[in-house]
Amino acid sequence: MEAAPEPSATRVFKPPVAATAAVSAAEAGELGLAHEPRALLKVGGKRHELDGDRVVLGRSRDCDIPIEDPNVSRRHAEVVHEDGGWWVVDLGSTNGVEVNGERVKRARLEPDDRIVLGRTELVFEHTG
Repeated sequence: MEAAPEPSATRVFKPPVAATAAVSAAEAGELGLAHEPRALLKVGGKRHELDGDRVVLGRSRDCDIPIEDPNVSRRHAEVVHEDGGWWVVDLGSTNGVEVNGERVKRARLEPDDRIVLGRTELVFEHTG
């Protein structure tokens, strides 16, 4: 009786990390590519990472960072990353936006800036 042929070894191809569309957090940690947020907003003691280039703030649950304050508009403001910096932009809110006590329509943010929407204070932190 003739022996069955040995199964050939199967090789799994894994493209280099740069060629993949996305890397999970676990894979990134294993590869030494742990993601650090570029900036943070602290709202009521909770830290929110600003990973994208645009984050909408407001009372609506559809906002990236919802703010439970009746004095905040549904889509009150946004924080955007452009021209190498972070900016807060009023989206036509009823009660406006303040940065460090000054009412603004648009302002470049610096570390530890205090942003007030309605009666809610947010603190901006830049991490890199």
